[in-house]
Order: sequence, then C-alpha cells, then structure tokens
Amino acid sequence: MANRHKILDAEAEEAEEHGLLLNELTETDVTPDERIQMIEEAAYYRAKQRGFHGDESLRDWFEAEAIVDAMLERVVIGQTEKGHRS
Repeated sequence: MANRHKILDAEAEEAEEHGLLLNELTETDVTPDERIQMIEEAAYYRAKQRGFHGDESLRDWFEAEAIVDAMLERVVIGQTEKGHRS
C-alpha cells in the first residue's frame, strides 16, 4: 500500500505541473463540481499521454480520480498542519 501512495504522490506532482490542482485552495476547499472538473482534466491528460489509443477511458477516469483525491488529501493535510483547519 505504501508503494501505491508513492506512485500517487508522484502522479499528483506531475498533475500539479499541468496546472490540474488549483493554486490556492481556501478553507472551503474544492466544490464537488470543481473536483469533477479536475478529474476530467487529469483523465484527458492521461489519455493524451498514451496517444488516445485503445478504449481505456474508464481506467483513465479511475486513475485520474485517485490522483486528484491524493492531491486534495495532501492539501487538506497541509492546511491541518498549518492550523487552517480545526
């Protein structure tokens, strides 16, 4: 399980480089609609990276969802450590 987290962290960092994570999240964090938009964008970049070959859209979605959720979790943990959350 630790290896999976390392992979997700690496992919989250890559996604951040593509601007998939909002630069400044506030205490209200991300709305469900914003989260879906982030997943859509991440899934698109995953498909683009593999050249849009094959019918892997569902896999792209689930992997993108895991990446976005890992990024958001890191942000929440960071806010908690900085005292932004109770």
